[in-house]
Amino acid sequence: MKAKLIVEGKEFPIEIQDPELQKLLTPQKTGYERADAGQKYWLQDMSGNVCWATESIYFTENNEDYNSANYYSDETVARNNARADALMRQLRRFAVEHRKSEIDWHDESQCKYYIYNETNTTNLDIDYCHITRYFGGIYFDTAEAAQLAIDTFRDELIWYFTEYKDSL
Repeated sequence: MKAKLIVEGKEFPIEIQDPELQKLLTPQKTGYERADAGQKYWLQDMSGNVCWATESIYFTENNEDYNSANYYSDETVARNNARADALMRQLRRFAVEHRKSEIDWHDESQCKYYIYNETNTTNLDIDYCHITRYFGGIYFDTAEAAQLAIDTFRDELIWYFTEYKDSL
């Protein structure tokens, strides 16, 4: 790999042979890069299905997809995120539909239950908090409702906690 070494403002062309160094110097793809004009990118349609579109020569035509983070340069990342997004929506609805009482974040005595996973295992468990609210968290008003969610969505939850990757 050819590169430039800059020392005290002077450029020197060099050849890098070390594969580890080459790997460090090569920009890593994430799955969120903007496609070149005429190339495919992936997005979720209104039903949550993954489809592809072609990047226009006028990049502003696809700005809505790109700016809303519904734009992927890698189909696998798009499919993983669509699946994870669907699970989050399903769990959020499930939590609301199975509530016996409203969750009150100002009530420090009320337990707010959530599902968690012990890393590198398929163990799903329930814990609770009183006042700490995590961004994106889904909370249940009872441990029983959280357990029912685990029973209902077990396979998808295990996939999410053990296999899901949000980037390349």
